Amino acid sequence: MILHSSCSNGTFYDTHLTVNDPACAVSLYSENTLYYSFQAPDPVSNARPKIKITASVGEASGNMFSSTDTTYGTMTCPCFDFRGISRNGNLLSYTLTLSEDKLAPADNASLTLEWSGIISTASEGICSVTVEISGFGNELDGKNTCYLYKSLAATEICYFTASPASACPGEPVTLEWKVINVNAGYILPGGYNIFAGGVQSSSSCVVPMPFDSNSFFLYASGSSQSVYKEVKVFTPSPVINLLLEGRSASWECHYASRYELAENGVYSKIEPADSRILRDDTTSIAIRCTGDPVSEEEIRLVLPGTNITFNKYIHGYSNHKVIGISWKIPDGRMAVVKIWDTACYTVSSLPEGNWEYAYDSKINVTAELIIDPGTPQSLDFRL
Repeated sequence: MILHSSCSNGTFYDTHLTVNDPACAVSLYSENTLYYSFQAPDPVSNARPKIKITASVGEASGNMFSSTDTTYGTMTCPCFDFRGISRNGNLLSYTLTLSEDKLAPADNASLTLEWSGIISTASEGICSVTVEISGFGNELDGKNTCYLYKSLAATEICYFTASPASACPGEPVTLEWKVINVNAGYILPGGYNIFAGGVQSSSSCVVPMPFDSNSFFLYASGSSQSVYKEVKVFTPSPVINLLLEGRSASWECHYASRYELAENGVYSKIEPADSRILRDDTTSIAIRCTGDPVSEEEIRLVLPGTNITFNKYIHGYSNHKVIGISWKIPDGRMAVVKIWDTACYTVSSLPEGNWEYAYDSKINVTAELIIDPGTPQSLDFRL
């Protein structure tokens, strides 16, 4: 809510002033800007219009600044020159005079004085500011007192970003942030202290994309409150490209943190892109890629020389995940596809297709492909 304080010779747009917690580092203080609107002068002869604003410094609640403050702000105003700040005891005086080398304001015009760069650690309460105008004519000259309402500045995370927008587990991610009025802060996962490199309002760090989350959280705390902000990094689902030429297998995998290849059901770690000659006794080959925050997997099973493929995958979308299977067998052969979770049921008898349903990490799912069931050529595969 904006409060107004009016004097007969002008008005403060907003009389709310935030004060900083002295326990915070100076680099984390927030600045204030006040605006004062007044009628342009109609100078009397041999008079030079002048504005003088006086504020107090001290430990009492009625002071605008504390005794340890040093940044009292500066003033700018059309047609006026800021002459600086003078101090007499605990009183600060800001003086502006009408410029000699600039165009005079139009009659009855309204001017706005900007008082920017105010940094205060005074106590909360109400303080007074005296505005004195002289040489304005039109019976505007005089001295009046306006009141400012001081409250503790909020602990704030101005921004918290991550780049790139997508990354696989283990890949570097750059996090950037800006905070004000913060005493301590850290980033999860990882527990990174945002002030580890020195206290400053804005900074950045490079961290590895976690294996169990696609979000980073910045937690910041001040003397009176704690806040947090989340940033998400998209993690693509694993992708497998597998090529078989005779007994030679070549593959290229993307968007995963763990890569495995199996011959005849025995898995071993592999590089994301490589090739190998299959053993003479190999009748099946599988590649498994694991990634994503919920250990998503994509598995492809290929029988060399038979053109039979069988896939099981877990893919994430914007707000949900699915588990699915896909299969393809040569024309002329029969297939039965079954799913085992809390029960067993047949989902298809077609030679080619795919099937998906909502993913639940609490349920183990087994997919079964039976080729030419009930015949001597029957083959049974499970993922």
